[in-house]
Amino acid sequence: MTVTLNPSDTTADITLSNGNLTATFTKSVYPAAVRATVGFSTGKLYFEWQLGGALPSNCNAGFASASESLIGVGGSANSVHANTEYNQVQFNNTTLGGWLVSSSSGDWCACAIDIDNALIWYKELGSGGNWNNSGTANPATGSGGFSVAGLTNLPWYPELDFYAQGNSISTVNFGATAFSGTIPSGFTSVYAAAGGGGAPVNSRTLMGVGLRETFQATTRGLLEPVRQLWKPKRPKLIVPGFAF
Repeated sequence: MTVTLNPSDTTADITLSNGNLTATFTKSVYPAAVRATVGFSTGKLYFEWQLGGALPSNCNAGFASASESLIGVGGSANSVHANTEYNQVQFNNTTLGGWLVSSSSGDWCACAIDIDNALIWYKELGSGGNWNNSGTANPATGSGGFSVAGLTNLPWYPELDFYAQGNSISTVNFGATAFSGTIPSGFTSVYAAAGGGGAPVNSRTLMGVGLRETFQATTRGLLEPVRQLWKPKRPKLIVPGFAF
């Protein structure tokens, strides 16, 4: 299943492009947000988004339930987001902590969420910063995550939002193409978790083995006994004085 931003689940002042992976906000009516097409109720998920436009610090991202208002992301237990402008992770109308080192146009940022344990991490990749701006935070070990305990109304959908007036452009990468950063151990890209199978790979190659050839050989081996059992036998024709 392909996962993109949802043109049917967005405020009117956001324009989608690039296969519904880029959101452009140019209006003065804010906040504004757009949810993804697929939501999740369990799992350890990872995605990235890019800051861009004249006001890159206005490009925020997180997760929101279908019941969360698109003009109120981060303001209830139905959503959590990283507010880039104020360097805050906000959940249930509470600031959980800071996460950002800087915000420059073109920078990529990462989000990792453990829904089952209600923990979330953010990281700016362009600055070489740490998860949640902490030297000890690590999604792979479950340490240093901001708690979103009490999150409600699952499933939660990845989202992009804009909380200030200004021209901003944000592109999301759910994992259909190569990431700028590295997925933490134990986590899965949103694309793969949605059934997309992770980043595209050569359909004929899997760990150096011809996938199609391996499948065909395995199938032949399994079906050979059945084929032999039901293989029609050619009747033997006997004519006196002749051998066939």
